[in-house]
Amino acid sequence: MNWFLGEFNEALRWRKRALFLNPLEAHNYYGIGFIYLSLDDHAKAEQWENQALELQPDFINAHWILCQIYLAEGKYQQAIQRIQKILSIEANEFAGLIAAGNSELSSGNYVQAQQYYEKPIAKPFQGSQ
Repeated sequence: MNWFLGEFNEALRWRKRALFLNPLEAHNYYGIGFIYLSLDDHAKAEQWENQALELQPDFINAHWILCQIYLAEGKYQQAIQRIQKILSIEANEFAGLIAAGNSELSSGNYVQAQQYYEKPIAKPFQGSQ
């Protein structure tokens, strides 16, 4: 997509066209929000991601974008709540556990941060051998 090349206005135009063609697809709202995040427009990004979540409440990617917004704005409690939502959808989501630890660490909650960090370490790798 064009946002990879830094052509954000063109990428927005195509995403909004996709939204016009399929207004019930959460990925279209997510994509627009992602572009606004890339433009550092947190207010618009948050608005679009929330619209994606209205259509698909368990859309992990939209929750991640909101988490990134909240962390960038120093809203650690909101970021933690969003990460907890991600982990309620997928309990062992590795990035979610690390992000939860980072958020707790940023808030000065060292014991809770350690608990999140230990979860992925305690679970042995289940990859192919």
